Amino acid sequence: MIIVTGESSGLGKAIAEDLRSNGEQVVTFSRREEEGSTEHISCDIADHQALKIHILSLIVANTSSRR
Repeated sequence: MIIVTGESSGLGKAIAEDLRSNGEQVVTFSRREEEGSTEHISCDIADHQALKIHILSLIVANTSSRR
């Protein structure tokens, strides 16, 4: 799993699209909701507490799905 921030536009969007096209599992973060993005989390990454909670949730979910 690869986490990319700033998927709404620019470099973050281009990186996420490129990784997905290469078959990578990508989870994206941005302040705005992203329609059509299957693994997207709306979060202001400057909010460190919220970011920590989301990342820990991803780790737990990813670990659980591998068992």
